[in-house]
Amino acid sequence: MATSSLAPPDAAEAAVSSDNVSITNHVIRIPHVQYPTFLTQVTHLQSLGAGSSRAGSSLLVWCGPISSTVAASLIDTPSSSSAELGESLDDELDKHEQEALIAAGRASPSGPSTQRTQLGPLGALASEFSLAMSSQRSGSTATSSAPTSATATSLFASPSDVAQPMSRRIASKLNLPQLFLSLDIPHPILPSPATPQAQHDSLALLALERAIRDVCQDVLSHSTT
Repeated sequence: MATSSLAPPDAAEAAVSSDNVSITNHVIRIPHVQYPTFLTQVTHLQSLGAGSSRAGSSLLVWCGPISSTVAASLIDTPSSSSAELGESLDDELDKHEQEALIAAGRASPSGPSTQRTQLGPLGALASEFSLAMSSQRSGSTATSSAPTSATATSLFASPSDVAQPMSRRIASKLNLPQLFLSLDIPHPILPSPATPQAQHDSLALLALERAIRDVCQDVLSHSTT
């Protein structure tokens, strides 16, 4: 039986960095034909005096798909500014949404000059948003690998509701006091109550969770060095 392998994060760009706050963007790949690349943005908040302990760490994580072209451009030019990154992602979202509106008969083909006015409000934070909190053990440190118990709640959920259990597992594994997980996962990858989930979609979703967890682990590890 063939096993799927997960590549580690290819690139990370520090958009904001200070003693207690950092924002990084990570390009990750998963084994999926239609949606192989995702962008994960991690905001790391660390309490004053937390030192090397995770007791003062909170992560705000957003993850959504990007095209292979945009992913390649981010990896090839890691020094690009956060403003340029935002503009390239906005342009791609505009293009995909315009194509969807045209296919649905709600917009007509037009030039770039009128595209934005036809689209109306653009973008959304995510299709799912959850908060997970782990119970802190006394003496837990950044090098602790023992999972802790965690609880999670859905702040905004889709019918699939994958963010809530995913955030709980990640927070438990990494011993995180707070993990805000915002997901924008394409519907073909998500499980559906009406139809069984295809095996390649299930493997892709598991790989995505592992990749998000590895990114969070990497961010926490760098904060303690």
